[in-house]
Amino acid sequence: VQTISAAAKPPGQARAGWRILRMLGHDLGLAGFDLIDFAALASVVRPLLSGGSLDGAGTPGVAPAAVAAGEGFIVQRHLPIYAVDAVVRRSAALQSTVLADESVLALHPEDSIALGVGSSGKVVAAGREYACEASVAVPRGVCYVRSGCADTAALPVTGQRIQLSRTSHG
Repeated sequence: VQTISAAAKPPGQARAGWRILRMLGHDLGLAGFDLIDFAALASVVRPLLSGGSLDGAGTPGVAPAAVAAGEGFIVQRHLPIYAVDAVVRRSAALQSTVLADESVLALHPEDSIALGVGSSGKVVAAGREYACEASVAVPRGVCYVRSGCADTAALPVTGQRIQLSRTSHG
């Protein structure tokens, strides 16, 4: 959870995005849009991040633990900075930098070890082999899938699940 303090008061009648959404929900008569300050909003949202619910009646909130309980890894697509267009993809100088991410799939190191892949290796997804690397930048239960390349076009989009297994020969 990250919070910041405003550096300045918004000009004129400008309002923070959450305040506009709160007013719209309130004007439409929707439940849960009656909070009027950020402290009250934060007191409702923080329990959701640890598996709580919006109401005490057991309505499930969106929580990482609930998402991670499903089968497979949650796909998070990413487009490396030097893969955005044909000019930067063909620049040898840019492709030789540390920002030129070449990994096709990436998993959290603990997930990678659990699959038997180690720090780098091959995995099978949707019947095809893919290079896979361990990265501490990837959250547990998530599979980063590189976008912008033909190899991964058939893999699921962000938010869907993907089944991975270690290749039989590697």
